Amino acid sequence: PAPLTLTGLTANNKVYDTTAVASLSGTAAFSGLLTADLNSVSLAGSGVANFASPNVGNNLAVTVSGYSLTGAAASNYALTQPAGLIANITPKPITLSGLTASDMVYNGTTQTTLSGTATLTSGATSATDNKYYSVDTVNLITLNRAGVFADSNVGSNKPVTISGYYLSNSNYQMVT
Repeated sequence: PAPLTLTGLTANNKVYDTTAVASLSGTAAFSGLLTADLNSVSLAGSGVANFASPNVGNNLAVTVSGYSLTGAAASNYALTQPAGLIANITPKPITLSGLTASDMVYNGTTQTTLSGTATLTSGATSATDNKYYSVDTVNLITLNRAGVFADSNVGSNKPVTISGYYLSNSNYQMVT
C-alpha cells in the first residue's frame, strides 16, 4: 500500500483532570493520495487523542488513533496517524480557605497577622471548580506563613497576599 499521512490536526492544551485524554482541533485531511483515486478514498472514523502522561507538563507528546480509510481504493493505501503532536497540561487551581487577615492600626509596615486554619477542599468534578480530585493525595505544607497588605497606607478592604503555604502535589496550583 502507498502511504497516506494524516494532517490538519492540532493537540489542545488542558488543565489537569487526572486523565490522559487530549482534545484535537482542526480538520483531519490526508496527503499522498494519487489523483486517479481522488473520488475512491475517504477518511472515516474520528480521532481519539491521548497525552503520554496525565500529569502536568509542557510539550507533552499526544498520540492519535481512530482514523481509517474507506472507499473502493482504500486498500491501496496505508494511513499514518498524526505524529509529532504536543500540548501542555497546566496545574489545576485549588482554593486555600479558612484564613482571615487581621486589621491593623497604621504603623508604616505591610505585615499582618493571619488567623484560622488553612484548608483545601476535595471533591472536584471538573477542571473549573477550585477543589482537588478525591483520587489524588494533596497535602498542605505550612512553612513561615505570612500575610502582607498590598501597601502600608490606610484603607478598607485591602488585598492581602498570603505566603508560606505549599502543596504536596505538583498537578495543582494554590489560589487564595
